[in-house]
Amino acid sequence: MAKLDLSSTILAALIIGGALMAMVHPGLAQELKVAAPPKEHHHPHHHKNHSRAPPAEAPSAESPEEACLDSTPESIQDYIDNCTENVSPICGEEIVGSLFGTRNVSIPCCCQLLNIGMECHAAVVSVFAGLPDVKQGAPIIKANSHKVFNACLEEVRKNRKLKAKASACK
Repeated sequence: MAKLDLSSTILAALIIGGALMAMVHPGLAQELKVAAPPKEHHHPHHHKNHSRAPPAEAPSAESPEEACLDSTPESIQDYIDNCTENVSPICGEEIVGSLFGTRNVSIPCCCQLLNIGMECHAAVVSVFAGLPDVKQGAPIIKANSHKVFNACLEEVRKNRKLKAKASACK
């Protein structure tokens, strides 16, 4: 199974989350939008032999999300990278969608969520909810994270009862 790293997981979650937020809470989604990076300004008459030196270029600007992830302690990043190692990208998308209350989590993805445990899930949600693009929706996301985890627990229990000997999570 492909290993998810914190940056790719969170950035994918932002993309999915933004689309889902726009569907569920259009007003909030509008408030959460981050301004697009400024476009480079090109002068049509700018020549290489111009007498003035060009202004010093600022180091490449990080997105607010990247800056936030960079400020996350390395020990937390490592913990999340390790504890989410066996979560597939598809299940990561399902779980993130469920945080916005717009998507159910399938039994196989519930199994992956339960296998990482509540502590890992809470750590991922905490970092995700702290990102600039979703910070205003953090209370909803955090409340839904507990509901999603508990719903998965219940679904897997029901599924195990239906499949007497077979485990719901193989």
